[in-house]
Amino acid sequence: MPEPSAAVGVPDPLLSRRLRALVSKLPAAARMAVILRYQEDLTPEEIARVLDRPVATVKSQLQRSLKTLKEKLGKMVPHA
Repeated sequence: MPEPSAAVGVPDPLLSRRLRALVSKLPAAARMAVILRYQEDLTPEEIARVLDRPVATVKSQLQRSLKTLKEKLGKMVPHA
């Protein structure tokens, strides 16, 4: 039996604005890594080349940034 597909919802413009606001508050280096990864769709290796940083640094910045964003967004948006 095939698995049910995930429901594709309508984008929430308020959530998008909140997320953009949170990203804008990240430290500059972390913000740039997040934007390059999730807006420009670059790999960590490509980001490392663009920003002239070690790949491990880029990966740790992304990991810490996502954790921070998730925590802050979770406080802003009540769970359904």
